[in-house]
Formats: sequence, C-alpha cells, structure tokens
Amino acid sequence: MNKVVSSIEEAVADIHDGAVVLIGGFGGSGNPYSLIDALVKQGAKNLTIACNDWTQWAPLLENKQVRKLISGFTNHPFRPEVAEITERAYEAGELELETAPHGTLSERMRCGKVGIPAFYVRTGAGTVVESGKEKRAFDGKEYILEHAIKGDFSLIKGYKADRWGNVVCRLAAGNRNIDMAGAARVTIAEVEEIVEVGELDPERIDIPGIFVDQVVKAKKVWRWLAGHEIVGR
Repeated sequence: MNKVVSSIEEAVADIHDGAVVLIGGFGGSGNPYSLIDALVKQGAKNLTIACNDWTQWAPLLENKQVRKLISGFTNHPFRPEVAEITERAYEAGELELETAPHGTLSERMRCGKVGIPAFYVRTGAGTVVESGKEKRAFDGKEYILEHAIKGDFSLIKGYKADRWGNVVCRLAAGNRNIDMAGAARVTIAEVEEIVEVGELDPERIDIPGIFVDQVVKAKKVWRWLAGHEIVGR
C-alpha cells in the first residue's frame, strides 16, 4: 500500500467544480500552503470552503473560485484588504457566507469524520449565529442544533508521514488538521518529509493512515499577509 503521490499538482488534480473542500490550519500554523497554491493554479470553481480563517481561503476567493465560505473568520477586523475582498464578493452576490464559532467548526468537522449527523451546543445561542437553526432547552438553558460538515476533499498539513499515510504534526500545527482528516471523501496530506513504514513512533502519530488517502511531499512554507503582499519563508 502506497499513498504517496509524485507532485502537488497531481494531488489536487481531481478537485472538481462545486466540490466541498476542508482546509486545515489556524492563523498560519499548519496551513497546507502548497496545496492551496496548487488549487489556485488548478482553477476549480464554485467551491465550498470550510476552514478556520482568511489565511486559507483568501487566495481562492481572490481568484474567484469560492461560492460559499464556512469559517470562524468570514471577515477580519485587522486586515482591511481581506475585508474588502470578502465584502465585494458578498455584495455582488458571488459569495455565500456562514460564520461558525471556532470550537463549533472543529466539532462539526469531527462529527463528519465519525458519523454523527448533528449535535446541540450552547455557543451561539441568543446571537445571530442561531438564525434559522433549531433550538432546544437542556437544564433550563438554550442550545442550538449544528450539523456535521462532510467534505469532498480535505487538504491538511503534517510534518512527517509514511507511505501508508500515517501523519505526525508538529507542535500546534495539528489543530484543524486532525479534526478534518477523514471528514471528507478524499483526504490529502501535505508533509515536509516522507519516511519508511516503521520509522514513525506509533505513540506520536497524530493522524492514523486510515484517515488519509494521499500523501505528498512539499517544502516548508510560512506566510503572512502584509498589505497585499504575500511573504514566505
């Protein structure tokens, strides 16, 4: 069994127009930047993107590939350039927005992974987040019903992997990546190093290979938006 693909371009080749794509990472940590770049070049349109924040979806939105965005940051108060891109697309009727609290977003993905269709949560009750959602009272407190997110593709980032798809994440970079691996029909893992089967400490494997369909090696990339400039190292 060998889940290694030869290039980033090959890894994203099957992502089709209209796909639901989950993208891992949190504020730059654990972002699969090479897969995101490759998807921008590949050009699939009308995508539904579910991710943590603008560091993952902004390049795809700017390239007019996103039809719907599900995120903890559907806007960004400290990044006016991101707000401008989002508001322009939304006001033009080109983009549907769904804001999901961060913990709720993670749990919706985890539920998609393990087969739980929906769950009740206190977060968002009594706010605009509850709009259009079913509510129930438990122990005298209101909860809202949130539905699982199941994608067509999950794009995740790890540190090391073996050819069976077992993945090790570094420090905080597991964040959304661990939750969404397996929450899609196809999970693609971008890693910095691929090792032989047996070289990974079994007690350190963060994402078991059963949840990963493809592994691709890519250079380490870190980015932050400074104005309209993308900075990498």
